[in-house]
Amino acid sequence: MIPLLLEAMKAKLMAGLKDLSLVHQSEQGNKAGPPHVWIGDLPPKRNPKDWSGIPCVLLTPMGGHHSEEGAAADVALICVVFNPEDGDGSGGENDLANLISKITGLLIEALDSKGCPLDGRFVLEPDRQGRILPWQKSDQQPKPFIQATMTSTWRYKGWE
Repeated sequence: MIPLLLEAMKAKLMAGLKDLSLVHQSEQGNKAGPPHVWIGDLPPKRNPKDWSGIPCVLLTPMGGHHSEEGAAADVALICVVFNPEDGDGSGGENDLANLISKITGLLIEALDSKGCPLDGRFVLEPDRQGRILPWQKSDQQPKPFIQATMTSTWRYKGWE
């Protein structure tokens, strides 16, 4: 079921983020467009300076469990934006904040209280501390990128 969850998340995010304009780096210079959504890892680079897969959201399964009531999975959403600015990087920080906000708005619909499970079967739940889609920036921010990791917990029937 985890592959089905990841594909459903990818489809939801790709459709919902298609109008979000973020800075992309290319050989022709910087351009704007929606972020990529990848499952597991970035695609292979064509050369050492190929960052065409960024900005992006990486969907990575982190763990889960099965019980008599069903199953649950924890999925990390690693959000990465390109920040070409020198100095304070406020544009990159704004892009990251906008990306996190947009993802939250898209996935929050799958909360049990909203009655609209993702793909008709996956319900977003608060984590063990009662937080919904918590996020955190890493201490290390490799220039020219800014990243944060959101965590999501999903409940579903289990063995189908």
